[in-house]
Amino acid sequence: MNDRPKRRQACIDRIVYFANRILLEGWSMPPLERGEVEVDLQGATHLLPLEGLARVDRPDVVASLRAANGGSADQRFGFVVSLDRTRLPGIAPDEETRWRLLVDGHEVAAYAGPGTTVGQIGGEVNAEAVQCVGHATAAGIVPQAAARLFHAAMSGFEGLPRLEAHVDAVARAGHGLACDGWIANARQRQIAFLSGDGAAFVGPGDALFFPRPDVTQHLRRIGHPVATEDHGMIAVFSCAGAHARHILAGSFDGGRLTAFFTAGTEANSDMAGLFARINAVEGGGRFVAPAAADRLYRPFMHEPRKEPAWTVIDVKPLAVRPDLSIIVPFYKEDMFIRHLTTMQMWFSETVEWIFVCDDPSLRRNLETYLRRRAPLLRNRTRLVVNHENYGYGPSNNIAASIAEGDYLLFMNSDIWVDDAGPLERAVAALDGGEFGAIGFRLLYEDGTIQHDGLAFQTHPDVHDLYLVEHPGKGLPPRPAIPGEIARAPAATGALLMVGRELFNRVGGFDEIYVRGDFEDADLCLRIAELGLPTGIVREPGIYHLERQSIRMMGEVSFREVVMYLNCITFNRRWKTALDDAAAGIVADRKSPAIDYPAAAE
Repeated sequence: MNDRPKRRQACIDRIVYFANRILLEGWSMPPLERGEVEVDLQGATHLLPLEGLARVDRPDVVASLRAANGGSADQRFGFVVSLDRTRLPGIAPDEETRWRLLVDGHEVAAYAGPGTTVGQIGGEVNAEAVQCVGHATAAGIVPQAAARLFHAAMSGFEGLPRLEAHVDAVARAGHGLACDGWIANARQRQIAFLSGDGAAFVGPGDALFFPRPDVTQHLRRIGHPVATEDHGMIAVFSCAGAHARHILAGSFDGGRLTAFFTAGTEANSDMAGLFARINAVEGGGRFVAPAAADRLYRPFMHEPRKEPAWTVIDVKPLAVRPDLSIIVPFYKEDMFIRHLTTMQMWFSETVEWIFVCDDPSLRRNLETYLRRRAPLLRNRTRLVVNHENYGYGPSNNIAASIAEGDYLLFMNSDIWVDDAGPLERAVAALDGGEFGAIGFRLLYEDGTIQHDGLAFQTHPDVHDLYLVEHPGKGLPPRPAIPGEIARAPAATGALLMVGRELFNRVGGFDEIYVRGDFEDADLCLRIAELGLPTGIVREPGIYHLERQSIRMMGEVSFREVVMYLNCITFNRRWKTALDDAAAGIVADRKSPAIDYPAAAE
C-alpha cells in the first residue's frame, strides 16, 4: 500500500482588487490551509503572507475531480485568499503581473496577467469579481465596512437616507485620489469611503476631519442638527484605480450602515493646494509626520516603473579608448548644450561625452545641433535618447552602462568648467585609492560658493530627520591649500566623479528616490561603507547655475513634497549611521568613512 500524500493540484482563476486588498480566487486539492504568495512586480519580487483565507464550495471542481479520480469528493476545494495591497504600492489592477501561490516554499499554482475590479458599482459590474467579493465578505477577510458599503450600493442604497455632504475639490495623481469637502457632523460619525470600482478604501477614522464654521452656519440655516464644528473632511485613497469614476461614502453606527452619499471623481484641484490643506489640517507644519506622509503624500508620487529602453547615436566616434566618461542628462531644457560642446576644447582626446536626452521632446534639437557641430567636436561624443522620461538616477545609470572610461564624471547640464585641471587631479586621486568619490567646489557666477561639500543636519521642518546641507553656500570661498583634496561627508551629483568599476559594484544610483533628490548623498554613503570617503577638489573656475537644469520640473511646493519623501527614504536607510557618526560612534558598521561634521574648512 502506498501511503505517500498525493501531489497537490491547484489553480488560480482570477485576481480581484477590492478595498485595499488583493483577492486570489481558485481551487486546491487537497484543500488549501496555509501558504504565501510571491509577486513579480516591475522587476522586483515580493513575498506576501496570506492575510486571510476563505474555503469555498466549488461544485465544478468536485465534479471534475470525481470524473478524473472516481469515488466521492465532497470537500470544499475552492479558496479565496486576501493580501494587503498597501504592501505593493506600485501595483494596479490593469497591470500585467505574475503571481505564484507557494505552500511550504513550493509553487502549487501560478497566474500571469492583469487583475480586475468589481466594475463600476451601480453600473456595469463583473459578476465573477462580485461573487469573489461575496465569498471574502462571508469569511470576514475584507474590511466589513467596505463590504457593507459595497453591497448597499449594489442594491441602490435602498431605504437609506442621504448624508448632508458636499465634495469641494478632487485631486488625483499617481495612485492617489483625494476628496476634500464636508459631511454634516463628520467628526461625530464613523465614516468610510469606497472608490466606485471597489478597489480603494478609506476606513472609519482614517479620513482627516477639521472645523468648517461656514458649514455650521449652513446647517443651522436649513435646520439640520449640529453636534460639532468639525464637518470638514479630506479622504485620501492610497490605492485608487484610474477607472474609478465616483466615490461612495457611508456613515456607520455599531457596524450598521445608516446613511450614504456619492460624488464624482473628476479632478478639479491642483496637488499643491491639496498638500497645503493636508498640512494645515495635520498641525500646520511644513510637512506632515513621516508615518502620515506615506499615507497622505506618497500615493500621489507613484510613477509606474518603466522598463528602460534607449537609442545610442554616435555623433563623433573616435578610435581612442577613453579614460574618463562625462555623463550629462537633459530634461525639459537643452539650451546648455552649446556651452558643453564648447568646453571640449579643455579636454584631451581620451575623454568621452555622453549626453542623455531624458525628454523625447528634446531629441530633435539635441540631435540636430550635435550632428551639425560634429566636425568641430574634439572628444568622442554620443547621444543617448531615452524612449521615455526615466528620471535622474535611471538616466545616469543608463549612460554608465554604456560608458567606456575607467572613471565616470556625472555632470549637470548647467555646469561650466574653465579648464580640465581639477578633473585630472580628481582622476589621479581616485586612482591612488584614497577616495571613493570626488566632488568639486562649485561657484555661482558672482564667485560665491554654491557647493563645497555636503553635510548632514537634522531640522525641525522635517521632523528632526537629516537634510543635506551646503556649508558656506552664498559666502566667498576661503583660500584652499593648493593641491589638497579635502574630505567631506558627501558631494553633490551636479559634478561628481566615481570609478566605473566601483560605481557598478555598489549598484549605481539607487532608483528608489523620486525625481532627483538624495541620490548623490546616498551613493557617497554607500561607497563610504566600503571604507572609501568622499573628497572635494577646491580649485577655482568651476561654476554651477544651481537647478537651472530642472527649473521646469513642476511647482515649487510639489517639489518640496518630493524632497521630503526622498528625505524620509534616505533617513530610513542612514539615520542610525549618521546619529552614530554625530556621537562619535563607529560600532560594528562598515562605515568608518562616514563623517558627520560639515565639510572641512
